[in-house]
Amino acid sequence: MNDVIEGLGAILGDERARQMASDIGITSVGRTRKLISIPNVFPITNEETVDSANLLNAGLTHSGPSSGRTISCKPSYQLWPVDRSTIDYSIIEITLTMAYQNASPVVNAFGKTRLQESLERARDRLGPSLGQWLALPGHALAKTIAPLGEDWVLIDCEHGHIDDYNMYLQISAISSSGVSPVVRIPAGEPWMVKRALDAGAHAIMVPMCETKEQAMQIVESAKYPSKSYPNGFRGTGAMFAPAAFNLTGREYLLNANSNVMIFVQIESRKGVENVEEIAKVDGIDMLFIGPNDLASSLGYVAFDHATTPEVQQATQRILDATLAAGKYAGHFALDAATAAQRYEQGFHFVNCGADIVALTSQMSAEIRKVKDLTTKDLAYHAANGSGSENGVKSLDNRGNGSVDAVKLY
Repeated sequence: MNDVIEGLGAILGDERARQMASDIGITSVGRTRKLISIPNVFPITNEETVDSANLLNAGLTHSGPSSGRTISCKPSYQLWPVDRSTIDYSIIEITLTMAYQNASPVVNAFGKTRLQESLERARDRLGPSLGQWLALPGHALAKTIAPLGEDWVLIDCEHGHIDDYNMYLQISAISSSGVSPVVRIPAGEPWMVKRALDAGAHAIMVPMCETKEQAMQIVESAKYPSKSYPNGFRGTGAMFAPAAFNLTGREYLLNANSNVMIFVQIESRKGVENVEEIAKVDGIDMLFIGPNDLASSLGYVAFDHATTPEVQQATQRILDATLAAGKYAGHFALDAATAAQRYEQGFHFVNCGADIVALTSQMSAEIRKVKDLTTKDLAYHAANGSGSENGVKSLDNRGNGSVDAVKLY
């Protein structure tokens, strides 16, 4: 055990080595790996040889688009496979992952995505898993929004103007910023699930889930066949997904069933009626409420959901069923106040904005301000009989003080 701790300690340089060794119960086997010092990235004094147990395949990994995007300038470790029930304690693989800039990890030292980390934090009531909503296409837009402090960015392929090509570009932009990309697909069709996951989504969100059977099919289409998911039928052709997790192809294949998350939306009367059964389906990680469609399904105007008692009662029922099943709960929001309110209610996963809303809100607000400022000048000139000289006459067919400035806009 001391060999293990010393070996890991040389890499980690703190108590995490001892904690990890004790945690997984590995014993000393004795194995030698030579770790080469790289200045400012992985400093090891005198290129020392680390004598430790089970340091198999230790080394640097910075393939594909991962360079400059992973964890930080300090080394970290990952354990494969993540599922401890399958660990062969005589062969523990430790992969050292490097980065050349300071960034939040898209996958942490234990193989968990930024999204998974944030949801665990939310479950411990240490703050919500917070994100933003993208409805507009474009790599540059996603790259601009991703580093603003959120844990995830959702790419909306249901209602958004985003095709497969732009979905892939945005997944790459978001994950390379150390943030988890979530993709809302148009429907729960297996081929749609496959396209999003093969592009590298850390989670998929499936709209309008109404029955346990639908939820089970979604899970099966998103899981590789395994002992835990014998009916999984996801094809093993994900050539682009590993880069979004900063993993090799083999690492991705071994861990996708545990670190790719599945969210279903409950947003209809039928979905509410079956929510307790849906929440219990193994492999469903989150139930997410789409309040607009839920209100419409219950017979109300979509945008009145927040003030409609029946909609809020249904919302509480969904939340209660989700928490009782030990799953994560999510709710749509477009501002900080609503996001905070839903978090305090018990939801884990909330957005606090959307690209199209931010654009229209900010731009329309500034236009109103300019018009308010210039209206004062026009009203002054109109009141003093000089309106025709300032274009007022052409706007209202009156050249003197009778102009109603409000009508100009």
